Amino acid sequence: MPHHPYSRINDSSDTAILFVHGIVGSPDQFSPLLPLVPQDWSIVNLLLPGHGGSVQDFSHTNMAAWRQHVHDAVEELAASHDRILLAGHSMGTLFCIAEALHRSDKVAGLFLLACPLYPRLTLSAAVQSLQVALEIPGKHPSYAAACRACSITGTKKLWRYLGWIPRFFELFAAAKLARGQIGQLVVPSTTVQSRHDELVAPRTCRLLAKAPCGQLYILPQSGHFYYPPADLNTLQTLFTDFLTRYH
Repeated sequence: MPHHPYSRINDSSDTAILFVHGIVGSPDQFSPLLPLVPQDWSIVNLLLPGHGGSVQDFSHTNMAAWRQHVHDAVEELAASHDRILLAGHSMGTLFCIAEALHRSDKVAGLFLLACPLYPRLTLSAAVQSLQVALEIPGKHPSYAAACRACSITGTKKLWRYLGWIPRFFELFAAAKLARGQIGQLVVPSTTVQSRHDELVAPRTCRLLAKAPCGQLYILPQSGHFYYPPADLNTLQTLFTDFLTRYH
């Protein structure tokens, strides 16, 4: 599946929404949400540096490049729009939190999905990640969802993944930073977590529940990437409600 950034700029609109995917993720993660955005708004759905290509491409990028890419996108939208909404999945939520603190004059709201304030790696997630990397078919729907969400073309040459190790240490550092930032938010936020998230520890929700100006929802049947039909419907309803506050 191709993984491409998407942009729809409406020069007459005062509102823009920026979507930011997670580590090894894809703009396709937001496919169920994009059609819900009002037609007169501007949309930017990013593809972060080093994503959408090979294992080596990902190894040769870093967290600083991703942060800068998101920051540049926010600044570009801020120059032409009065109001910016930020929507992130997983690692992308950490960048959204940072930008909301930096540009509280322009960022009017956050929609955070699977926010990883306390990352973890369960056995099921490790097995599934190995399946995706080696293109070993899996039967559970979460496998197909993980495949769709991964923008990196896998390889059976496992040593090439060694270059990924620093990127995940950077992710843990970014999560620690965001744990300190979440309490500083003055921008209204809607956060949607999954009860069966394989990559985010449950204690994340306890910290998110204390966030000022924040609303926390937990999807009862979902994982980090997979949303069963009922939960997906709830997610889309929550996103629509979030957008309605600004339309």
